[in-house]
Parts: sequence; C-alpha cells; structure tokens
Amino acid sequence: MEDIKVIEALHNPVPPDEVKWRQARYDKPNGYVRMLAYVDARYVMDVLDNVVGSENWQNEYMEIKGRIFCKLTIQLPSGKTVSKMDCGAETDIEAEKGAVSDALKRVAVLFGVGRDLYSMGDHFAVTNDRGYVDLNTWETPRSEVIPEKVQLPRTKAKEPTTSALAKSQGDETAVESPPPTTESIIASGVKPSYKPLPPQSPPGQPTESEDDSEAFVTVPNMVCYSDPGSHKAILIGEPGCGEKERIWLPKSQIEDCLNSPPFENKNDVGPISITKWWAEKNGLSYVPF
Repeated sequence: MEDIKVIEALHNPVPPDEVKWRQARYDKPNGYVRMLAYVDARYVMDVLDNVVGSENWQNEYMEIKGRIFCKLTIQLPSGKTVSKMDCGAETDIEAEKGAVSDALKRVAVLFGVGRDLYSMGDHFAVTNDRGYVDLNTWETPRSEVIPEKVQLPRTKAKEPTTSALAKSQGDETAVESPPPTTESIIASGVKPSYKPLPPQSPPGQPTESEDDSEAFVTVPNMVCYSDPGSHKAILIGEPGCGEKERIWLPKSQIEDCLNSPPFENKNDVGPISITKWWAEKNGLSYVPF
C-alpha cells in the first residue's frame, strides 16, 4: 500500500508556478510557433527528495555511442528497488551539461514526474521579426488548482487555515487564503489536479480533442544503426542520414518491443511503432498506429 502511495505521488501534476515554457523552433519570424512546457532538473530532484526521500534514490550517468544516458533507481517503502533509463538531448548552450540535465528529466517522466505536461494541449505564440517569443509579454497558460485529499508519504498534514476555520463556523467576512505555492502543496499533503485547459491553435488550424500523447504511432522507413540486442536502446535514423542526425531510442518507448522487436539485425530498414510524445519530442514524422 505504501508503495502505491509513493507511485501515485510521483505522478502528481506539476504546480503551475513550476511550469516553464520555451518555443519549439526559432526559424519562423512574425509567425506562430508551438510553445513547449517543461520543468527544470531542480524540480525533479525536489520531488524525488520529498516523495521518495533523499536517501532512497540515486542516479547514474553513462555515455553510449556519444549520447548521455541517465539511470534512475528508487527504493520503495517495501524495500523493492526500481531502475529506469533514458537519454538526454543536447541544448544550444552548454551542450554536455544540457544533455545530463535532460537525461534526468526524461527518465523521471518514466516514473511519472512531470508526465502531465504532455497532456496540457497545444499552445502557440507569435514570434517577433527575429523569430523569438517575448516570454515577458506572452500570456502564460494557467490551470486552476483543485485540491484533492490524498495522503503523501513523509509529510505531515497541514493545519486548517484561519479562513477555512472561519468559513466552517459561518463567518462570512473570512479572508481567502493566498494561492498555493510549491512549498505549501508539498507540506500540506494535498494532491493538486488540473482543470483541463482548452487547446490553443493558430487561426484556421484544428486542435486535438483528446489526449493521445501516450498512444503509439508508426514512424516509417527507419534504419537500425546499432545492434538491436546489445543495449536498452537502439540507434535509429533515416536511410543515409549522418551520425549527428541519428537518435537513441529507449526500448521502453517501442510498442511490444520484448515480444515483437522491430529490428532483428543492424542496418535493417522498416517501420517502427513508438509512443507519440517521444516521436514529437525528437521531431520524427509519423502516421497513426
């Protein structure tokens, strides 16, 4: 039972004040670009410390074929340990540091940390004549936080606020409490959830009516550039692409990889079925599965 509570707590939605935004591309002056929500590595470490306990998780980095992988291991209250691994993508600034940070955030998603960001819907912004979005003036999407009672491990229940007590006693002049912060949510033992936001789209473009980020899609005509049985990930890319254009794909993101591997040998060519969010994250063209 305690293990389930920890797993559920790791899947808690990200508090609105911890959500950060960046634009998906930088080569479209005076046009619409998609905005991507993300969290930083500090938030991931804070969640692991508060939910699992700083002494009950550890991460290990390794380089495989020029890509940085992070292996994250957590110990549940029952004593059972669970390990998962994913790779990071380089950033434009401090590439090696960015790949390390991104690897930690990606593998944390496999445990549920920040996974709700993939179901926030599409949000767009207008770029200036240099192709950049002014984040100081762009109206950041927000969701109303609706507390739901849930007992988080390693935390104490928060005492009722003055306004809550006053309301329970019928005091109509009670003052509303300020909006919850990250610290207050963690300390309260309350699981926040998001009221769904309607997806935003540029004029004349359709929006997705439901969340299918966890669905599988088919990426056609891909080449396996590594031994498909040697690692927990395979190196894929389009036929004839350069080494820098190839991508390490964790086998955890492949549809039924254990029973039906997409490739039998190195240099095999064919379609591959992977999770939609991973395909979009890496800019791969796909068709519905």
